[in-house]
Amino acid sequence: MSSLHPPEQFRIHVRQPITHPHPPPPMIHFPPHKTSQSRCYITKTMLTPSPTGPSRPQRIINTHPFNASLDLVLPTELYECVRDQLPRMEFWSAEVPLGRFLEGAVLDGLIKNGFLLALSDTQIDSQDTFCIADGVLRMALTKETYEKAGLEGHVSKFGKKRRWNVTVDLKASGMVAGKKEFERLRWSFTETLLSAPVQFTFAVAKATPELILVLTTHLCPGAASMMVAPNVRNPSQALAVPSFTPPEGCTLGDDYWKEWALDLHEWIALAQLGSDRLWDTDTGRIDPYYSTYAPPPPNPSSTPTSLTHISYMGGLIPTTIITDIFDLLWANASDAQCWSLNVQGSEDAPISWDGREHGRDKAGSGEHGYTILRMGSREEEVGEEGLMWEVVGGEDEYS
Repeated sequence: MSSLHPPEQFRIHVRQPITHPHPPPPMIHFPPHKTSQSRCYITKTMLTPSPTGPSRPQRIINTHPFNASLDLVLPTELYECVRDQLPRMEFWSAEVPLGRFLEGAVLDGLIKNGFLLALSDTQIDSQDTFCIADGVLRMALTKETYEKAGLEGHVSKFGKKRRWNVTVDLKASGMVAGKKEFERLRWSFTETLLSAPVQFTFAVAKATPELILVLTTHLCPGAASMMVAPNVRNPSQALAVPSFTPPEGCTLGDDYWKEWALDLHEWIALAQLGSDRLWDTDTGRIDPYYSTYAPPPPNPSSTPTSLTHISYMGGLIPTTIITDIFDLLWANASDAQCWSLNVQGSEDAPISWDGREHGRDKAGSGEHGYTILRMGSREEEVGEEGLMWEVVGGEDEYS
């Protein structure tokens, strides 16, 4: 499992709090460590949407299409309230030729309406990689494949011209049989190195029986279907929830504030793992040679709380599912209840957020993900306050 807590070599950036309806102020930058490869962006924000659009956490969810895992930590009382509404997910795995995406039933019934999510089971740093989200086909190609594909693209922003990127909007008016743009793409998919079948993982956003029928009949007949159900773990005892108030005297963006925010991030990670260190408050009997960790100070005004960890792992998790869960928790949590939502992206996806190019760094890491914390306070005038961490690898245009 990927660590939630950024190691010291991460560059830590803090964004100013976002309140409605004002536009977000500029991000605060801090000097990076010289050996830094990745970045962690920390935002103090409001979870509720404004009259003019979604909140920043909602935008982060909606623009991050290729999600490999989802973890929730929430009070058991809240889990009991929403347990019957938590969704199950279905995905498919099959080997298909790229030309299949251009067939009428698939193109018109799944892709142009933005319902199909597809990611090739390949390695982004050494193989041709393909993905489809929101009706856009993206190809990250090796130099040899690109030179023979006959398609227009651009060299990757990372590496030494070892990868070329091609983006095709399959919703465009030119994507119709008989038009030059469409026929050029079909020729490339049948007459070049791109004609070889590729192993894909598929998911359908807002899946209906009609959409699933198109996928299983026209795109990948006979494909293996797999269900992902929420995996639930309940600890045996209550836990002291940390205070979500920054230390007295610190201000947004200073070293003490950053340390406090990263301590909360680490606490969430350990809560996901069910670590005994969170329940063992007698830190004096733990030999510091083995562990110097101590949980953040508990909230003095709250009583110990039983927490439930829920995880989804495997396949592709559509943004629509994550949005539904986010909205479900937001609507059902009481004023005092906190909860966290952590998403890890697919490391071999060609993009991370908002179509930005993504790859693996020199250490082989392709991490990109985010954590949203609802801090258990409700301000009627501006909405619900939260913290958000975005962890971005070194070879990612988003950073």
